[in-house]
This record gives sequence, structure tokens and C-alpha cells, in this order.
Amino acid sequence: MGLGGPVWHASVRSLRPVPERELRRMTATVLDGVGDRRRGEWFQRETAMHHRRRLSAAEEAVVGPVVDVRGTPEAVARSGPLAELGLLSMMPADVLADEL
Repeated sequence: MGLGGPVWHASVRSLRPVPERELRRMTATVLDGVGDRRRGEWFQRETAMHHRRRLSAAEEAVVGPVVDVRGTPEAVARSGPLAELGLLSMMPADVLADEL
């Protein structure tokens, strides 16, 4: 599949201007205690700050191989709780269409 392996993923977005270092600190706090930075960790700034960190070997042994669920019934099922909270309306339509 070429995805490189499973990752922990945290995203934050602020409605007011926040320095990038602060957004990174926020996502790092969320991911504290999980994954293994030595196996890979990266940030991506778009509308939100995305922080991805590779799972540790022990975590990966439990999780198993990567499975891309985009466009599957599982993706729709996983979106249910977000829809109930009204959070799907916050996603751009094109992004939502790609995911579901």
C-alpha cells in the first residue's frame, strides 16, 4: 500500500493567531506517552497543525498492518460519532468526500 506504517495523529486548529511552536506544543502534549519519535515523527501545517508519530514496535505488534479505510463502510461507520457531535460540518466538502 506504500503508506509506511501506522501512526498516531493529532491535529489542532485555533480560531485566533497562534505561533506555530505553540501549536506544535499542543499536539506534542496530546501524543505524550505514545509512539516512538525515533521511528519517525513529522508536522504538517495546513488549516490545522497536524502531528504524526510512528507507533512503537510494541504498539505496532498489537495494531497489525496498515489498512486504508477511506471510501469504505468502515470509514462511514467511524464518522458516525463525529456527525453526532456536528463536527463533520467543519470539514471542507472536498476533504470529506475523499475520506468517506
